[in-house]
Amino acid sequence: MIKILIMCLCFNSFAQVTTVKKGEVIPYDGVLFSKDKELKLREMREECTVDKKKVELFSKMNELNQKEIDVLTQRADNYKKEVRENRRVSDLEKAIYFLAGAFITGAISYGVIKANK
Repeated sequence: MIKILIMCLCFNSFAQVTTVKKGEVIPYDGVLFSKDKELKLREMREECTVDKKKVELFSKMNELNQKEIDVLTQRADNYKKEVRENRRVSDLEKAIYFLAGAFITGAISYGVIKANK
């Protein structure tokens, strides 16, 4: 249906336009539309043009949204990497603090034992 309409509109734009009154004979073959039908076809043509522009805009918006998603995904990956690195450092720090605490406790215990003898 849409293809036929587009073909009619394209051929209509190249065709000769003549006002014809009811009952009048025309000198060529073709398609004759009433003024109301012609107005509706013009409106449909304009709507089609607007819809094509909307499709183009939505396509551009989709591309921009995809780029934004890619950037946000990259940021999230970087944050995950930083958290993993910080967690490794944190685990290492915990181990060092534990060993230092154990050493200090052992040294104090040794000192107390030596002092009591």
